[in-house]
Amino acid sequence: MDVRRRSLPGLIVSEIRVRQWVKNLLVFAALVFGRQAGDPTAIGNAVLAFVLFCAASSAVYLLNDLRDREADQSHPLKRARPIASGVLPAGVAGGVALVLAVGSIAFSVALGEGFTYTLAAYLLLQLAYSAGLKQVVIVDHESVVKISAHGRRRLQHGIERRPGGQAGYGLRIRQY
Repeated sequence: MDVRRRSLPGLIVSEIRVRQWVKNLLVFAALVFGRQAGDPTAIGNAVLAFVLFCAASSAVYLLNDLRDREADQSHPLKRARPIASGVLPAGVAGGVALVLAVGSIAFSVALGEGFTYTLAAYLLLQLAYSAGLKQVVIVDHESVVKISAHGRRRLQHGIERRPGGQAGYGLRIRQY
């Protein structure tokens, strides 16, 4: 579909890369490995963690597209994106990114300090990468390694030990 014919919400949904959210499903692995797939509280916490990672990653996609919009305008595929094509105003995209980033951090407090730090670190690393680290070859390689480790952290935040044996979003660590 031509982006020029989409509604504002449709343009935003296109830019936040909903299809990429599947990567965030990794947070549910902690339920399985923690043997708490039947615990309604743990499931609720995992759902919230998933939603917050989706919001944070979507904020990064928006900010990266805002930063790269001039270069994207001359790219054969990226020029059709709503920001690069100019049909999604930069102010709207920036506002949505801000709400998603700040909102994800604000709501992450409900899942505990460890999760909040993990999510904040993810956001900071992604923003630094978008802001210019991707242009530095050795840093680019290191960032890719760290970003790929992000998937591990999505799982790890759910199984790391916290005071009282609580894991990242409310799972109990079982001793074997």
